[in-house]
Amino acid sequence: FSLEVLTVSRLANAIAAMGIARKAHLEVLERVRRRRAFGRALVDHPLVRRDLTDMAVRIAGGLMLGFHAADLFEKAWDERPPYTARYHYARFLSHLAKNRTADHAAEVTRLAMELFGGLGFLEEYAVARWHREALITPIWEGPSNIQALDLLEAIQKKRAHEAFLAEFIPLLEKAGTAEARIAREVIEGTLARLAGNRPEEAQWYAKDATARLADAAQVGLLYRLAEIRGERYADLAALYARRFLLGEEYPAWALEKPEVWSGEPR
Repeated sequence: FSLEVLTVSRLANAIAAMGIARKAHLEVLERVRRRRAFGRALVDHPLVRRDLTDMAVRIAGGLMLGFHAADLFEKAWDERPPYTARYHYARFLSHLAKNRTADHAAEVTRLAMELFGGLGFLEEYAVARWHREALITPIWEGPSNIQALDLLEAIQKKRAHEAFLAEFIPLLEKAGTAEARIAREVIEGTLARLAGNRPEEAQWYAKDATARLADAAQVGLLYRLAEIRGERYADLAALYARRFLLGEEYPAWALEKPEVWSGEPR
């Protein structure tokens, strides 16, 4: 049962990483509303809103991926060898979730320290502890190299990517936005590239592929949530795609949308 235990631990790591990140985001929101600089609250400064947007986008995407992976494994955890395609797909998603949520948590808590200023570095304050705790999440239960190799094995030997395509291509087609099309192209292109590589080359690209597939999945899951929870999550999906799939800066329209970067209505 070692594989099942390891998968559970990786999913727990993913959810814990996002819990730390969300706590840091909430504390920062309170801080920037109270703290003033240059005659106005920090939260009214565009650069602060930009950082809050980055935190909100990462947290929303990471939470969706982490909980989706946990939900699928909950439905397959009691399987025993020989495992079904459902089990292999659940494990496939656990690698995506564990790896990318750890990246997000480390960056969100780093931004939180920066927005707290000097107090963010002092060990007497919680924000420094959150960053230290977030930094262990990429290492526990297998660092990024291990997640990439395990994902590659799930693709090459278990064909787990076929279930990934079956779930996310229709989901992104249904969303129908330019950003959803980008996510679809990333999924198809990334998997095609891995399939066309020699074994050594596939390993070389596997770490980047793990992040790219996770990012595209987060876009799709945010669009799915938007169908239930409304425009905020469609905005977050678009922002995520622009930033992490295209490498663009966040568009300035998010500046005047506190519902995006704070989660609260304007």
